[in-house]
Amino acid sequence: MRDEGVYDKDLEEILASFGIVDPEADFANITEDQWDEIFRLATVERFKELKDQQSRDRLEKKIFKIEKAWRQQSGLKKSNIKKHADDEEKKPEKNAAAEQAKLMGAAMDLKKAMQKEGVFDKDLYQVLVEDGYKDEEDLKKIKQVDFDEINRRVRVLRAEEIKDPNAKLRLEQVMVKWEKYWRRLSGVKNTNIKKGGGDAAPAKKKELAPKEEENEVLEANKQLKEWMRTNEVWEKDLFNALVARGVKSEDDLKGVDETSMDDILRTVRVERFSELKDQASRQRLEKLLMNFEKEWRKVSGIKKTNIKKAAN
Repeated sequence: MRDEGVYDKDLEEILASFGIVDPEADFANITEDQWDEIFRLATVERFKELKDQQSRDRLEKKIFKIEKAWRQQSGLKKSNIKKHADDEEKKPEKNAAAEQAKLMGAAMDLKKAMQKEGVFDKDLYQVLVEDGYKDEEDLKKIKQVDFDEINRRVRVLRAEEIKDPNAKLRLEQVMVKWEKYWRRLSGVKNTNIKKGGGDAAPAKKKELAPKEEENEVLEANKQLKEWMRTNEVWEKDLFNALVARGVKSEDDLKGVDETSMDDILRTVRVERFSELKDQASRQRLEKLLMNFEKEWRKVSGIKKTNIKKAAN
């Protein structure tokens, strides 16, 4: 592969997984179906990881060069590829643009309602249409578990651009408004943040001056504050968001599930990003939230969800 200028560590591993160690000898045994899977793994899956177009172009050139060598060794030409028996019943693939246009017009009542509420996002709309939701009456029937799954699938579709802070902010702003919209329609209330229930929020005390109230909150939840400072993830709005959901200490953090933590981080990110005007400040906040998430995963034992696996 180095001699031919097509070496890539991930490509080498993909080929090896199909038993290709010596291309000159092993390519002859690779079928068209096997090559299609190699091509998918090497392009579709790898493209999710490569963010710049130049890297994608370089990878694509390597793949086409490898394909040329495989076709020479296997004798399989593009013009004489044998069709599977069931291919006779297959319809020609539809134009991607036509498919997209059809999807966008599949539920116009839903689209208009989402646009009116300021929650229209093409990926969110796509997931809703795929699940059979066509108007506001259908949205009222969405249960909490279905809502969580819809949100997860939208993030899978947006996985490629979600690492960009500006794109993340735009998506989170829409998703926060979408949740409020859905809860208003369905009547489903936001559940307690801790798994298996938990202590209800403390009864509301008499009104205090803002500074007195802030000091009282800090004192009442100093275990959480000290943990955050010790782990260098102190952020006042994040602290307040945790306390508002009944999290007062490291032990409480262990009981927070992934969906709930995503909700907390999303809320803090949207609120703080709306206040921070310069990119450097947003990046510092994003880094702090990522570090906090890592520390939470350590104490909770919850591993990061594999978004690629979910996409497949």
